[in-house]
Parts: sequence; structure tokens; C-alpha cells
Amino acid sequence: MAFIDDIPHYKELEDDEYYFHSVPSQAWDELEALIQSSAEDASELKMILIKIGYKVRYKTITDFGYSWLLEHISPIVSKLRKCVEERGRFNIFMDCLAILVDDGGKSIAEVNEYLEDNRIGYQGYHDRMGTYWFIIGEEMSDGEEAVSASESGKSDTEIVKEVSAQLREKTEEISNMSMDNMEIVSRPAKIFISHSSNDVEYMRAFTDLLNRIQIPAGSIVCTSIERHMIPNGENIFDWLRRQFIDYDLHMIFALSDNYYNSCVSLNEMGAAWVTATHKDLLLLPGFKFDDIKGCIDKNTAGISLDSEDKLLKARLGGLKNSLISEFHLNPILDIDWEEYRDQFIREVREIAKSKRLAKNQGLSDVGLVEDNVVYPRRQPAPKFEIKIERVSAAYSNLVLSIKNVSNVFVSGLKGISFHILDKLGEPYTYADHTPMPVPRKFDFKETSIASGEQTLVAIDTPMLYRQKDTANPVTGEEMRVALVPKDFNFEFNFICEDEYEEEYTFRAETVIPSANRLYRGIWKCKKVE
Repeated sequence: MAFIDDIPHYKELEDDEYYFHSVPSQAWDELEALIQSSAEDASELKMILIKIGYKVRYKTITDFGYSWLLEHISPIVSKLRKCVEERGRFNIFMDCLAILVDDGGKSIAEVNEYLEDNRIGYQGYHDRMGTYWFIIGEEMSDGEEAVSASESGKSDTEIVKEVSAQLREKTEEISNMSMDNMEIVSRPAKIFISHSSNDVEYMRAFTDLLNRIQIPAGSIVCTSIERHMIPNGENIFDWLRRQFIDYDLHMIFALSDNYYNSCVSLNEMGAAWVTATHKDLLLLPGFKFDDIKGCIDKNTAGISLDSEDKLLKARLGGLKNSLISEFHLNPILDIDWEEYRDQFIREVREIAKSKRLAKNQGLSDVGLVEDNVVYPRRQPAPKFEIKIERVSAAYSNLVLSIKNVSNVFVSGLKGISFHILDKLGEPYTYADHTPMPVPRKFDFKETSIASGEQTLVAIDTPMLYRQKDTANPVTGEEMRVALVPKDFNFEFNFICEDEYEEEYTFRAETVIPSANRLYRGIWKCKKVE
């Protein structure tokens, strides 16, 4: 039923306080749950949402799956709230409650409990024809009296006018009572993103998305992003408390393992979860709903960035619609939104991929020094596969093929050093216990190697081992014998200049075994005269 058409007394009261009757903030969050619980299945929920959507001029709903339909509840309630708070259309709010009874599974008692809990001065009842009506007042006795009177043959209009006249004297009292629980002045909206500073890459991508849909930069607070930080010198919790008072605050909780390891983040969660007007969960890659702890129920709906494309796009679209409504922004073109949304999803997945790669290689975002190998900041260390293609008999010339077997683009490769190690990783000594030469650095023409590519490098070197003349015990022929022991390895270190113009050393983690064997053996040479 339509409240404005079926309740004649409503038009009679358009000039009094009830025309601009407000709905307390907490009632809007409860209304979303009320709508969801009104339907037993997807078909019923779709009918309810279509009817409410028609009242608030919401877009046509074509989805059918229950999970997809749930995405429409929040933006529909946001549009309904705008109708009430900006245009004084309290009647549309009451129309929507009537729909929950007439077309949904809600009882009169449940709707009246909702109205009473939120101090909204109307109650509903069924008339003799089974139609759901609202009347002003907190006492049903007057409504019951009106029903009795209807049996004497009075018209519905006469009945409601009589009831209205009887309750006029109570209107001011009820109105004043309700005024204590409503917000007369609409507060400006603001977004606060509660997150861990270790997730700054995701936050930069997310705030960029908000900026693209025209959310003002000054209406976004994200303490890890320069343009969205809180003012210098402010205590974050004192500042946050003032925001709850001065703004209609929309909290977005960016949950991750880093978040739950941060005391500051958990304190923000405790302070904001109960008091925020609007709340949304943003689960970062690698974090699941089952991982949620603390004051947030793990069954709370939210946006998981690990979701499949269709669900993720729908969730992001729901958030976008809610924010556009809250900030009273002009809708953006679908083609623009799809571009912004898809770019955000690509950025998130690239960040997640980079973090997984860094984690697999045991690296941190601030650099790593391990086994005397210094890796660059904010990029994983490359891995090389090295093969000795050619070697001269006197070991005076080596030709190496260097293949990049990592996902990292290596630029500025400009030198190499290597030396012989025994199986314990210690430098070898000669048979007479004299030490082998210390590792030496050899420069070559600066080069770059993309992932999966290889390059050849020729190096002129002095002999890396001592030799002595001996005779073949069978033939007596003089031979030159390499004194390199049987079990040995070469350690290669590449010198590279990265984007920070600082010198780092990358150790080759793979040396093809056959390459080692090229360094062992006996080479014939001319007989010494």
C-alpha cells in the first residue's frame, strides 16, 4: 500500500512538525537488517526491493541471485535517507515499512517494535479489511476506538480525522520527545579508513579510486597517505572523537594480518565500530572473513579483494553508490566507473603478486642483508642461472651466459666477481697451503636483462689456480695439471646499479653442475724444451 494515498490524515498534517519528522541515525542501519530479514527467498526479496526502489527512484533491479540482491539494500536505504533528510519526505519512509508488512514477512509487532525502539511517533495496525495503516501516537487504544467507530458506518476518512483530532493535543509532546533523538542539522560526510601502515600500497590504490569518483580529498582520512593525513600535532583518538561529533562519519576497516598485529589499528576499531554512522569492511588480499576477530562479527558482509571478479565488482559498485548518495555527488558514467574499478582491481592484484613474491624470497620492503648479499629496497632480488660457454686452456678468458630466471627486470648490470670455494663454503688453498687468489671484481659493458632473457659476457682473467709440471706415469710426457680439488664450487657475484643509483650485489643462486666440471681435468701442452 502507499502510505500517502491510503492514510488521508497524513495530508492534513503536512504543515506540522511530522512532515519533516527525522529518522535517528541508528534507525537506518537497523532498517537494512529489517529489509533483509523480511524476505524468505530471493524472489520475495526482489519484489520488496523493486517496490521500495520505485519509491526512491532507484535503478531497475535485474539481478536475481540472493547474494546479488543483498548488494542493493544499502544503496536503496541511502537514497531513502536522502529523501527523508533533504526533502522532508518522511511519508516515503513509512511507505517502505508498509511494504515490509504487505509484501514481506514482517509482522505489525516487529515494525511497531522498530518504531518504538527508535522513538518514531507512529504505530501500525490492520483495519477490518486487512489493510496495514499507520496512526500518530504511542497508544493503540485510540486506534482501537477508531476501528470500533468504523463499524458504525463512518468512512475511513472520517475515522482518521476523528483520531487525528483526538491526538492533536499529544502531537507536541510526542514531537518534542522525538526531537531529543533526532539530528536537526545534517552533518557533512567524511570517510575514515582504519588500516595498518604496512598496507600503504593498497591504501594508495583505494584512495585513488575514491578520488576518481569525485570524493573530495578533504573528506577522506587515511593516515598513511600524505594528502589524507590527520593534522600535524593532533592526537589521533582525540581527533577521531571530534569527528564523530562534527561529521557523519563513514568508517572503512581495511582488515589484514598487519591490521590485527597493530595496536593502533585495534584501538581505532574499538573506538569506531559502535559509534560510526556507516561502516564497511575491506578485506585485503590474503585475509579471509574467518580471520576476523574482536568486536566485528565475522558474518558481517564486506568487500573481499580476493573475491571472484563478478562478486568483487558488484561489491565495489554497491560501495560506490552508497558514497555517491552520502556525499550528494553527481552519478558518474558507467563506462568511467568500469574503467576506474577495473584499474583498481588490477593494481590490487599487482601489489598482492609483488608481496607474495617478496615473501617467498624472504625479503622485506626495507631491504635485506643476508650472507653478505645486499638486496635493493622495495624490489625482490633477481636470480641468475650461469653457464660457462667457453674457457681457454690457460683460463685467461671465460665466456659466461647469464640468464635471468626471476620475475625481476635487472638493469645496470656492470660487473662480476668470483672465486673458488670448497664444499664447506671456505676458500680453497693450494696443495702447498698457500691461499688461492682473493675474489676479484671484473667490469664489463653495462647491460640489462629482462625476465627469461640471457646475455653473454666475456671476461679476461689471470689464472685462477697454480699449476706445476709433472710427467705422465705411462708415457713420460710432461703435462700441466690443474690442482683444483675434486669437490669445489664457484661463487659468482654480480654488481648492479639499481634505480636508486646505489651499488648492490646479487649472488647467483644457481650454477649449472656441468659448468663446474669444465674447471677440472688435465690439459696437454707443449713439451718443455
